[in-house]
Amino acid sequence: MAYLPIAINLKERVCLIIGGGRLAERKAQVLLGCGSRIRLIAPDPVPTLAQALAKSKGCEVLQREFVIDDLDAPDIHLVLLTTESERWGLQVSERAQQHRLPVYIADNPALSTFTFPEVIDRSPVQYTVSVAGGPPPPGRYIPGKMGGTVPPAPGAP
Repeated sequence: MAYLPIAINLKERVCLIIGGGRLAERKAQVLLGCGSRIRLIAPDPVPTLAQALAKSKGCEVLQREFVIDDLDAPDIHLVLLTTESERWGLQVSERAQQHRLPVYIADNPALSTFTFPEVIDRSPVQYTVSVAGGPPPPGRYIPGKMGGTVPPAPGAP
């Protein structure tokens, strides 16, 4: 086992998402579900993502290009780079690690310090599926297949 599966309390913690596409939207939904405050930096985020964050307490959308100094903000607890830009991967990973921040580089697991598993939420129980740093499609496929077989709550039929 290359990765330790853990759960992190991010309630009221700032999570920086760089990029505003569909992947950023999926990750933001998970983070919002656990009470995170999201700071999104993207010049043109998908409208549904920008709207969801605008309605969420403590979240902010910065519609501009990312600059590496954005990682120096002292309130950040987690960093996600969700763009497919080779330009930023190494720089974001190195700067985040200098600040001892967990960092997820979506298109380059080797630069990430954690994986971001797919989640099946059956509160109070959460099931996660991770492919240990591999490509995300199998990680999305398995919860889709499992979702109908996981009971809505412990002991439910």
